[in-house]
Amino acid sequence: MGNPHISRKGRIYDGGIRKKIVIVGGGISGLSTAFYMRKLVEKLQIPADITLVEKNGQLGGKVTKR
Repeated sequence: MGNPHISRKGRIYDGGIRKKIVIVGGGISGLSTAFYMRKLVEKLQIPADITLVEKNGQLGGKVTKR
C-alpha cells in the first residue's frame, strides 16, 4: 500500500511532528526544489520548516544578471 505514514487521502499519521527540511544551494535547482517542496508539504498537510542555504549573498546562481 505504499508509504505507511501517508493515508490514501494524503494525510500524515505521525501526530503532526514538525519536520525540518534544509535545501543547500540557492541556484535555479535549489529555488525550484524549495518551491515544489513547499507545495508538497502543504498538499500532504505536513508541518514543516523549509530552510534554503546559499553561501553567496544573492539567490539565483549563474542565472542572475551581473
